[in-house]
Amino acid sequence: MTANEKFDIFIAYYGNENTGSERYAHDLYEYIKRCDLYPGRKIKAYFHPQTHPYGKFEETPTIVATTPMFILVVDKNIQNAFDGQISRYRKDGSFSYLYDEVSAFHSSIMYKLHGGEQASRLLVLDDFDFIKAASLHPIFGGKTALTSNEAVVDWIKHFYNNAYIERLYIQYKKMAAENKNEFIKGNWVLEAEEILGYTGDENIARSLIIYYVMRANTGNENALVHLRRLVDVMHRRCYNGDSISVNTRELIDKVVTKYL
Repeated sequence: MTANEKFDIFIAYYGNENTGSERYAHDLYEYIKRCDLYPGRKIKAYFHPQTHPYGKFEETPTIVATTPMFILVVDKNIQNAFDGQISRYRKDGSFSYLYDEVSAFHSSIMYKLHGGEQASRLLVLDDFDFIKAASLHPIFGGKTALTSNEAVVDWIKHFYNNAYIERLYIQYKKMAAENKNEFIKGNWVLEAEEILGYTGDENIARSLIIYYVMRANTGNENALVHLRRLVDVMHRRCYNGDSISVNTRELIDKVVTKYL
């Protein structure tokens, strides 16, 4: 794990290999990391014993808060650890880091931005009762529990290929309109460029074009290189038979006329 590394999903578990769901969570991690999110881009999952084996569990809530998706792996033995709901302390009086992780995601901007309805799930194994599982924490209530590693990967792909990208675009658009300083600071650009590279999404391209126009207006010559690249990306889409909106065509025409 590197400093400031970002992940697609956080895999949470309780206990250890002998008294909890760590073994199941490890199996899920090994399965996920072999799967493509997009062609040529593997899913990046955070599973503490493997991703950050020498790190402290006290650090995990910070990682949770910046990760868009959260899954908790549970089995029926979790009833031996908690009394109905996940709490700060287990039945035996020991401290629960899982409580901090779930709470961190529940209160995170990621949960609010991406709609907790879509962003958090349970992987329920060992015939654990679904109703009891859903009552472990409010972020899992009223949601369909998953029962296999394959189902988890399908959920991840659906999230990133549809709702996630649409919400990101809305976020970028709102930032450009209401907080231009934060928008032009560009902390979001690396993520947007990555998504554009794998999906070719028109709205993400529009956001990036607007960003580089703003940078060009400040005299940043490198921004012109990026504008030329993005215009070429959109032109190739048209050449390959993909349609783009009238608004995007007009934006490209203005960029070409004024900057290129």
